[in-house]
Amino acid sequence: MRSGYLVVAISLLPMALSAQTEFFGYFETEQDMAKISGNNYNYGYSKLRLDMVAYPAESVTVGANLNIRRFSGQKTWNVLDFLPKRIWEPVFGDTGEFPITLADTLYLDNVFIKLNFPLFDITAGKQQISLGTGYAWNPVDIFNIKELLDPTYEQAGVTALRMELPLADRMGLDLILVPEDSWENSAKMVQGKIGLGSFDLTANITEYNAPNPYWRLPIDTTTPPPTHTIRQRIGGSLVGEVLGVGIWGEGLWDLKDHPIEFDEYLIGLDYTFDFRTYLMVEYYHNGGGVADRDSLKFDDFLYSLSGQSHSLMQDYAFVVVHHPLTDLISVGLLGFANLNDKSFMVAPSLDWSIFENVNISLLASP
Repeated sequence: MRSGYLVVAISLLPMALSAQTEFFGYFETEQDMAKISGNNYNYGYSKLRLDMVAYPAESVTVGANLNIRRFSGQKTWNVLDFLPKRIWEPVFGDTGEFPITLADTLYLDNVFIKLNFPLFDITAGKQQISLGTGYAWNPVDIFNIKELLDPTYEQAGVTALRMELPLADRMGLDLILVPEDSWENSAKMVQGKIGLGSFDLTANITEYNAPNPYWRLPIDTTTPPPTHTIRQRIGGSLVGEVLGVGIWGEGLWDLKDHPIEFDEYLIGLDYTFDFRTYLMVEYYHNGGGVADRDSLKFDDFLYSLSGQSHSLMQDYAFVVVHHPLTDLISVGLLGFANLNDKSFMVAPSLDWSIFENVNISLLASP
């Protein structure tokens, strides 16, 4: 029996890692109140993030950050309280429970090394990979899922090997590999970038092992449906401005036919009026979502809540309005709507910069 191995290792000697080292970070605390299934709850968390960036050599950057989060108030939740009873009753019965407990955490969110060569850069380790131009959703980003109530919040690092090749002014190439237990199951992406006039465009091709909503497939008693599917997809994005109106869009489409199509696309517009009010609107379509509310199953909710899909259903709209009252205080309105079942949520907000580097935010949802 013959075996082959390929080992690539990047090591730093224990020399002056402390030389040219920068430390920074932030602290945040959040307190929430909610009424769910007739019960009032108080809950929240406190979080400390410590970042370190070191430059042990002229062309070498080492970065890491430590996140510490401690939850308070209500920590154990019954997931079924957030779902319609008709969805979970066939699975759990009349008085079912699906408890989850939020545990305090201490973990390295990112830890990576970046090497700068004359013709390209290589980053290895757990790193930030944020793709696409959308605000609330990113169809081309197969690595991350955004939180609709705070789409710009920091995302978890992705363990990957990334090569960035500048080809010309406003033109480049990205190669991304996210290793799994085999080459076939590993996520691979090639993305080209170019700037044309007031627009920046990307085009990409990707292959990855995607979770499969097998419960939606026709029942075959002889062959169990696959829980995962290797998907090859092409996509792209654009962002620019026309007559003061910001325009962006992105999409990702399957190269091969599948019983369940996962084609996704998004378009967005934003504009700042002369009276300083900012307006942003986005529309998103997810072919892998459920089109009809009556077809929803408990597995569909788990599929979405666990981050296996960018959305539960197929068509959504997202709106943000923001207006500065003073240099330190601003008000806003965030809303999103499920266009398939006609449900929606609206959340007014208030932001107050009370001191330098200290901000208080209030968000409410009726």
